[in-house]
Amino acid sequence: MSYSIDFRRKMIFMMEEEGLSIRETAKQFRIGSASVSRWINQIEPKASTTRQRKIDKSELIKDVEQYPDAYQKERAKRFGVCHKAIWQALKKMGLTYKKNSTSSESRRKHSTNVSTKKQYEKKASILFLLMKVVFYTIPRGLTAIPRKVNGVLVSRTEELKKEQMLSALYWAQRCLLSDYLISILTAMFSMHGSPKSLSQSFLKTV
Repeated sequence: MSYSIDFRRKMIFMMEEEGLSIRETAKQFRIGSASVSRWINQIEPKASTTRQRKIDKSELIKDVEQYPDAYQKERAKRFGVCHKAIWQALKKMGLTYKKNSTSSESRRKHSTNVSTKKQYEKKASILFLLMKVVFYTIPRGLTAIPRKVNGVLVSRTEELKKEQMLSALYWAQRCLLSDYLISILTAMFSMHGSPKSLSQSFLKTV
């Protein structure tokens, strides 16, 4: 049974006022002598401490092998303990590792940036191919709107061009391939001067 702070103070006050011994005080208040002795030294109860979760050594070894560059706070989060507990566990087990300048979190961000950059370059490259189709078709006296064979653009000479096929598949997938669009691109090319500069002006729409 837990006794309130007020009860403990009242007991100590009565004990001092009446000059009672520990045993007499315990008998009068119907509590144990040990409790009286403890309250005299410390009237307020000790704050309860949460027992630290035990770290599985084998799991910790696997975690270090899988994430060698992880911060201790990242490792502690996975095990549900504080980073100090991880540090102590690693020290007891004799596990030491040299951390690279790039953390696992930074590498994940770098990987995301690289992926985004590749997607951007892919879109820019495919759009550039479409500009090349327009660029190389007009000087040869061919129409800027080649006819389609099985959904793929081909030249008037029936020669299948890789650039035409890739651009057709790409724009068809995005539902942007149309005779009207190609005619607009052709007109814009005459103002921009090169397929590269024209493709750059269209990157924001990709």
